[in-house]
Amino acid sequence: MRTSAASLVVGLLLAASAAEVRAEEAETAKATVQTVRNAGVAIMTALAKRVPADTQDPVTPDPFDWAACPAVSYDQLVETIGAQPTADIPRQDGWGNPLEFCLKIDRNAPPATRFVAGIRSPGRNGRFEQSQYKRGPFAFSDFDRDVVWLNGFFFSWPQR
Repeated sequence: MRTSAASLVVGLLLAASAAEVRAEEAETAKATVQTVRNAGVAIMTALAKRVPADTQDPVTPDPFDWAACPAVSYDQLVETIGAQPTADIPRQDGWGNPLEFCLKIDRNAPPATRFVAGIRSPGRNGRFEQSQYKRGPFAFSDFDRDVVWLNGFFFSWPQR
């Protein structure tokens, strides 16, 4: 009888501990989404001052190949768009992993494709899962999925 009660107590403690971990992961995932969104808004705001008005509604193909947009370092991004490096454009996601940025500006391309600006987070595991992304949400609890933001909008994001 004591073994059963002890097992029950241990099981309850483990369940409570697991629930606390999931709650922390959920908060970190929310922080990552907010980080990516805020950085995206800051980037688009800075680009709006530098890119002609007829290009400010870019078309993002679906699926989108991340490799089609040249990767830029944080410092290159900030220098190119003329933004001040601030908390608005962080270097890391909520998990502490480096964000990846891409930026393509081609003034000779048709207006809707003159630029691509992107940010992606590798999620909890710190590894980008792919280069090709389809537009749409994924399960909120899938913490290892990449969060992708392109041209002013989320492209791949967690949703409850």
